[in-house]
Amino acid sequence: MKKIFCDDGSTFVKLAYADEQKKLVTKITETSFLAGNWNFAFGQNIYNYEIEGKRYSFNDGINNASETTTVNYQYSDENLLSVHHALLNTDLTPCEIELYVTLPLCEFFNEQRQKNAKNIERKKVNLLREIKYHDGEGYKDTFKIKKVHVSPESLTALHERFKHDDVNDYESSLIVDLGGTTLDCGVVLGKFRQLTHVIAEPSLGVSSVIKRIQKIVKSETNIGLSYASANNLMLDIFYKKYAFLSSLVNREQQKLDMIKSETEDAINNLSVLVSGKLKTFNEFQRIYLIGGGSSLIKDKIVKDFEHLKNKIYQVPDSQFALVKSIANMILGDD
Repeated sequence: MKKIFCDDGSTFVKLAYADEQKKLVTKITETSFLAGNWNFAFGQNIYNYEIEGKRYSFNDGINNASETTTVNYQYSDENLLSVHHALLNTDLTPCEIELYVTLPLCEFFNEQRQKNAKNIERKKVNLLREIKYHDGEGYKDTFKIKKVHVSPESLTALHERFKHDDVNDYESSLIVDLGGTTLDCGVVLGKFRQLTHVIAEPSLGVSSVIKRIQKIVKSETNIGLSYASANNLMLDIFYKKYAFLSSLVNREQQKLDMIKSETEDAINNLSVLVSGKLKTFNEFQRIYLIGGGSSLIKDKIVKDFEHLKNKIYQVPDSQFALVKSIANMILGDD
């Protein structure tokens, strides 16, 4: 049975799997679904789905897609849709699979820092449900998820890094995972000898920036950007690339400056809020930044915790770090 490794985030799904040459392949797919209707538009790559009689269609250009930026997404139709849509966008032929997925720390652990068996089981049951795929002409084969394994987000991605950094048994490391929906933080003693603290902010994520971008773009141009398009615009502005923004405003400098300023302010506000949350932790000697939003906040964290010097580390390829780590751990055991 084919093993597929999946970081099924609320805004993007990241997959990893071994190809025929046992080389690790990665794939990122957007999550954007419209409930209640199917898409029969002309063109290629039409994705219609049915879950328990309810219809959904994939469309990355719409700005009224089903809400995915809440913790409840983890147990929803949208989660099941996102995983299957990502699978269908690989180069794999639909088959029976064994799926490895994740849960945010605040969902995987309970208040006593023990596994939350109820949430883990909810996640498994959700992904084992039947889904039908229609390509605009007829029903087609889908992947058959036969077994689901659930791991905690962020922690799994850092096992090898802790070994590389030779973290000693008495050091505490603060792991900061900023995604689209949540800020997940965990304090780990030594090389994962003990999980001493878990905290999550389910409403503090990159989506706060995206929503401000959507609002200001709508106000200035009357264009309703999808989440994915607004995310791309945010990254372009962050990295000081303005071609996309310029095309949106027809090169009107005043509108360009307004959207740019609003975006930069939203990113700064997010960084301030995250940094403030980290300051509530009592004691740690290292900070590890991971997640799709880690680049946005890195400079602020380095500035506010400069006493840690070179012990603030951003995981390379942060979006794929988690799913690659899970894949390497499991495939390494085979």
